[in-house]
Amino acid sequence: HRQVKLVLDHLDQLRPQLPVLIGGDWNTTTYNSKRALYSIAGFFRRMTMGVEYFVKTHYLHPYLWFERKLFKELERRGYVYLDLNEPGVGTLPYDVSNLAVKQNMGDWIPGWCFWFIRWALRDIEGRCSLKLDWFTGKGIKADSVHRPRVIINLQDAEGPLSDHDAIVLDFVLSK
Repeated sequence: HRQVKLVLDHLDQLRPQLPVLIGGDWNTTTYNSKRALYSIAGFFRRMTMGVEYFVKTHYLHPYLWFERKLFKELERRGYVYLDLNEPGVGTLPYDVSNLAVKQNMGDWIPGWCFWFIRWALRDIEGRCSLKLDWFTGKGIKADSVHRPRVIINLQDAEGPLSDHDAIVLDFVLSK
Protein backbone atom coordinates (compact mmCIF):
# COMPACT_ATOMS: atom_id res chain seq x y z
CA HIS A 1 0.00 0.00 0.00
CA ARG A 2 2.74 2.48 0.93
CA GLN A 3 4.68 1.82 -2.28
CA VAL A 4 1.63 2.27 -4.49
CA LYS A 5 0.69 5.41 -2.57
CA LEU A 6 4.12 6.92 -3.37
CA VAL A 7 3.68 6.14 -7.07
CA LEU A 8 0.17 7.63 -7.08
CA ASP A 9 1.38 10.75 -5.24
CA HIS A 10 4.01 11.25 -7.95
CA LEU A 11 1.53 10.67 -10.77
CA ASP A 12 -0.89 13.18 -9.22
CA GLN A 13 1.80 15.88 -9.51
CA LEU A 14 2.45 15.35 -13.23
CA ARG A 15 1.04 17.85 -15.72
CA PRO A 16 -0.72 17.43 -17.98
CA GLN A 17 -2.80 14.66 -16.42
CA LEU A 18 -2.70 11.79 -18.93
CA PRO A 19 -4.23 8.31 -18.93
CA VAL A 20 -2.31 5.97 -16.63
CA LEU A 21 -1.76 2.22 -16.63
CA ILE A 22 0.12 0.58 -13.76
CA GLY A 23 0.79 -3.13 -13.72
CA GLY A 24 2.93 -5.68 -11.97
CA ASP A 25 3.43 -7.90 -8.96
CA TRP A 26 1.82 -6.15 -6.01
CA ASN A 27 2.52 -8.96 -3.53
CA THR A 28 -1.13 -9.12 -2.49
CA THR A 29 -0.58 -12.37 -0.63
CA THR A 30 -2.90 -11.31 2.23
CA TYR A 31 0.02 -11.92 4.62
CA ASN A 32 2.21 -9.56 6.61
CA SER A 33 5.63 -10.90 5.71
CA LYS A 34 7.73 -8.42 7.67
CA ARG A 35 8.56 -11.29 10.04
CA ALA A 36 8.10 -15.04 9.77
CA LEU A 37 6.07 -15.02 13.00
CA TYR A 38 3.51 -12.63 11.45
CA SER A 39 3.12 -14.88 8.41
CA ILE A 40 2.84 -18.05 10.50
CA ALA A 41 0.22 -16.49 12.78
CA GLY A 42 -1.60 -15.16 9.72
CA PHE A 43 -1.64 -18.60 8.14
CA PHE A 44 -3.14 -20.16 11.29
CA ARG A 45 -5.77 -17.40 11.38
CA ARG A 46 -6.70 -18.02 7.75
CA MET A 47 -6.94 -21.76 8.25
CA THR A 48 -9.53 -21.23 11.01
CA MET A 49 -11.67 -19.54 8.34
CA GLY A 50 -11.68 -22.76 6.33
CA VAL A 51 -8.92 -23.65 3.90
CA GLU A 52 -11.01 -24.11 0.77
CA TYR A 53 -13.07 -21.00 1.50
CA PHE A 54 -9.99 -18.91 2.09
CA VAL A 55 -8.12 -20.18 -0.98
CA LYS A 56 -11.08 -19.54 -3.29
CA THR A 57 -12.18 -16.27 -1.75
CA HIS A 58 -9.33 -14.30 -0.21
CA TYR A 59 -6.34 -15.57 -2.20
CA LEU A 60 -8.11 -14.79 -5.47
CA HIS A 61 -9.90 -11.64 -4.27
CA PRO A 62 -7.49 -9.97 -1.81
CA TYR A 63 -9.28 -6.63 -2.16
CA LEU A 64 -12.25 -8.04 -0.21
CA TRP A 65 -10.53 -7.89 3.17
CA PHE A 66 -6.83 -8.42 3.82
CA GLU A 67 -5.49 -6.02 1.17
CA ARG A 68 -8.46 -3.67 1.06
CA LYS A 69 -6.42 -0.65 2.17
CA LEU A 70 -4.39 -0.79 -1.05
CA PHE A 71 -7.42 -1.19 -3.28
CA LYS A 72 -9.46 1.46 -1.44
CA GLU A 73 -6.56 3.89 -2.03
CA LEU A 74 -6.76 3.18 -5.76
CA GLU A 75 -10.53 3.68 -5.81
CA ARG A 76 -10.30 6.88 -3.77
CA ARG A 77 -7.97 8.34 -6.39
CA GLY A 78 -10.15 7.34 -9.34
CA TYR A 79 -8.27 4.23 -10.48
CA VAL A 80 -10.09 1.11 -11.62
CA TYR A 81 -8.76 -2.42 -11.24
CA LEU A 82 -11.63 -4.93 -11.25
CA ASP A 83 -12.44 -4.35 -14.93
CA LEU A 84 -8.76 -4.47 -15.93
CA ASN A 85 -8.03 -7.95 -14.55
CA GLU A 86 -9.44 -11.43 -15.08
CA PRO A 87 -11.58 -11.96 -11.99
CA GLY A 88 -10.99 -14.94 -9.72
CA VAL A 89 -7.90 -16.24 -11.51
CA GLY A 90 -4.63 -16.46 -9.59
CA THR A 91 -1.26 -15.47 -10.99
CA LEU A 92 1.08 -17.34 -8.63
CA PRO A 93 0.42 -21.06 -8.50
CA TYR A 94 1.56 -22.76 -5.30
CA ASP A 95 2.16 -26.50 -5.01
CA VAL A 96 3.55 -27.90 -1.76
CA SER A 97 5.40 -30.58 -3.73
CA ASN A 98 7.38 -27.99 -5.71
CA LEU A 99 10.91 -27.94 -4.28
CA ALA A 100 11.70 -24.43 -5.60
CA VAL A 101 8.74 -22.95 -3.73
CA LYS A 102 9.82 -24.66 -0.51
CA GLN A 103 13.36 -23.38 -0.91
CA ASN A 104 12.21 -19.77 -1.47
CA MET A 105 9.75 -19.86 1.43
CA GLY A 106 12.32 -21.76 3.50
CA ASP A 107 14.45 -18.62 3.55
CA TRP A 108 12.04 -17.04 6.02
CA ILE A 109 9.66 -19.76 7.27
CA PRO A 110 10.83 -22.57 9.58
CA GLY A 111 10.86 -26.09 8.12
CA TRP A 112 8.19 -27.44 10.48
CA CYS A 113 5.67 -25.07 8.90
CA PHE A 114 5.80 -27.02 5.64
CA TRP A 115 4.31 -30.06 7.36
CA PHE A 116 1.40 -27.92 8.52
CA ILE A 117 0.98 -26.23 5.12
CA ARG A 118 0.93 -29.65 3.42
CA TRP A 119 -1.62 -30.88 5.98
CA ALA A 120 -3.82 -27.77 5.62
CA LEU A 121 -3.88 -28.01 1.81
CA ARG A 122 -4.44 -31.78 1.69
CA ASP A 123 -8.10 -31.55 0.64
CA ILE A 124 -7.21 -29.37 -2.35
CA GLU A 125 -4.34 -31.64 -3.47
CA GLY A 126 -1.66 -29.39 -1.97
CA ARG A 127 -2.25 -26.68 -4.54
CA CYS A 128 -3.64 -23.19 -4.58
CA SER A 129 -3.10 -19.96 -6.44
CA LEU A 130 -2.73 -16.40 -5.24
CA LYS A 131 -3.61 -13.28 -7.21
CA LEU A 132 -0.50 -11.13 -6.92
CA ASP A 133 -0.27 -9.51 -10.35
CA TRP A 134 -2.56 -6.64 -11.27
CA PHE A 135 -3.35 -3.82 -13.64
CA THR A 136 -4.93 -0.58 -12.51
CA GLY A 137 -5.65 2.47 -14.56
CA LYS A 138 -7.14 5.88 -14.82
CA GLY A 139 -8.52 7.21 -18.09
CA ILE A 140 -8.53 3.77 -19.69
CA LYS A 141 -10.94 0.88 -19.92
CA ALA A 142 -10.62 -2.75 -20.92
CA ASP A 143 -11.35 -3.59 -24.54
CA SER A 144 -14.86 -5.04 -24.71
CA VAL A 145 -13.89 -7.77 -27.18
CA HIS A 146 -10.52 -8.92 -25.84
CA ARG A 147 -11.10 -9.19 -22.12
CA PRO A 148 -8.25 -9.15 -19.54
CA ARG A 149 -6.78 -12.58 -19.01
CA VAL A 150 -4.20 -14.63 -17.20
CA ILE A 151 -2.02 -16.86 -19.34
CA ILE A 152 -1.16 -19.87 -17.21
CA ASN A 153 1.99 -21.96 -17.42
CA LEU A 154 3.74 -19.82 -20.04
CA GLN A 155 6.95 -21.58 -21.07
CA ASP A 156 9.43 -22.14 -23.83
CA ALA A 157 11.69 -25.10 -24.65
CA GLU A 158 13.73 -24.47 -21.48
CA GLY A 159 10.75 -24.46 -19.14
CA PRO A 160 8.59 -21.88 -17.33
CA LEU A 161 9.35 -18.24 -18.16
CA SER A 162 8.44 -17.08 -14.66
CA ASP A 163 7.11 -18.35 -11.36
CA HIS A 164 4.10 -16.06 -11.98
CA ASP A 165 1.50 -16.46 -14.70
CA ALA A 166 1.35 -13.61 -17.22
CA ILE A 167 -1.43 -11.03 -17.19
CA VAL A 168 -2.68 -9.52 -20.44
CA LEU A 169 -4.77 -6.44 -21.02
CA ASP A 170 -6.07 -4.90 -24.23
CA PHE A 171 -7.39 -1.44 -23.45
CA VAL A 172 -8.79 1.72 -24.98
CA LEU A 173 -8.62 5.29 -23.73
CA SER A 174 -11.70 6.53 -21.89
CA LYS A 175 -13.38 9.71 -23.00
